[in-house]
Amino acid sequence: MGFAYLEQGDPAKAIPLLERSVEELRKFGSRDTSGWFTTLLGDAYVSSGQIEKARDLAEQGAQVTGDTPYRLGLGWAQRTLGRIAHALGLYSEAAGHLNEALQTFGSMRARFEMARTELDLAGVNHAQGHQEAAATCLRKAHEVFRLLGVPKYVGRSERLAGQLQIAL
Repeated sequence: MGFAYLEQGDPAKAIPLLERSVEELRKFGSRDTSGWFTTLLGDAYVSSGQIEKARDLAEQGAQVTGDTPYRLGLGWAQRTLGRIAHALGLYSEAAGHLNEALQTFGSMRARFEMARTELDLAGVNHAQGHQEAAATCLRKAHEVFRLLGVPKYVGRSERLAGQLQIAL
């Protein structure tokens, strides 16, 4: 449920549920899933503006999932670290983490997660003044969301294109 609230953009509702989930998963000894949920909790803290707490959690999530075969969790951690670096204005670091996430998701052929990462990378490229790279990322993401039939993310990519003044 915490993940659902996070996806809806409601970190205030997501955080207590994700905190409880992380605690329970750790009790059960589920390292890979607890690492992923730790990252999700970090992502929720990014959304709520609590960047330092988010960074600690995302780094924990990256460490745990990096030590397991759970590549999806590692990709999420890399993407969250990229979002954190972007929020801090550390654009080169953000691009590095996001490109790592793209490679991780690409190794699994996780097209949807790659497209979500391309949205974040578009924002970083734009912040760095790399308009053509931002446009390329946005167009890739938009096309994948359209092909997969995910209207919520088609809309997100279109809104971001409008904000960045990029034609799709």
